Amino acid sequence: MHPSDEPALAHDGSPVLVYRRLPPGDAEADVIAGTVPAGAHVLELGAGAGRVTHALLSRGLRVTAVDNSAEMLAAVEGAETIQAEIAGLALGRRFDAVVLGSHLVNTPDDAQRRAFLRAARDHVHQHGSVLLEHHASEWAHTAVEGESRAGDVTIALREVHRDPPFVSAVAEYRVDGHVFRQPFTARIFSDAELAAELHDAGFGHVQPLTPRWTSARRTA
Repeated sequence: MHPSDEPALAHDGSPVLVYRRLPPGDAEADVIAGTVPAGAHVLELGAGAGRVTHALLSRGLRVTAVDNSAEMLAAVEGAETIQAEIAGLALGRRFDAVVLGSHLVNTPDDAQRRAFLRAARDHVHQHGSVLLEHHASEWAHTAVEGESRAGDVTIALREVHRDPPFVSAVAEYRVDGHVFRQPFTARIFSDAELAAELHDAGFGHVQPLTPRWTSARRTA
């Protein structure tokens, strides 16, 4: 295969082909839609190829999808798309809800996490909600190798190393004869630690929604 024919990767190494082929994020959308008002305008940070975006649209929500990958955003249909970095984002408007999904809050980079949270806070209405997807708190002690199937994509977790509060592993994706390996390290938070992070970032009314989703509101 010629190098120019290799499937595109997003800036963080995420394989675009995989995210275009994953089925809609119905489970995530159910959590979000069950928390925000009907017809709410949602800012989705790190929207990727629209896996969750499209599920939110199907539930009657309006979505503005932000991602730093043009290749990812090209697959998004029916939503406003903005190619931009989350850190330093300044759209000059606020939304009924802001979604920071894809475990972005679990970045081990403290400065990057704070920048993500600041962007979320700066773009939500005073009485709106920021909804964060994160790894379950016990995952720092329970993460193991495994394999599952999502639509056409086989997803595996390889080379798992637990060093609480961190988990390092390789996410392996197989689709259409391609194999993608994406190493990562995640910083896992207890509910109390996550609440402290959010309070430090200017949030209050922190409420766990599920073991993997938490909502928060601006304090001012």
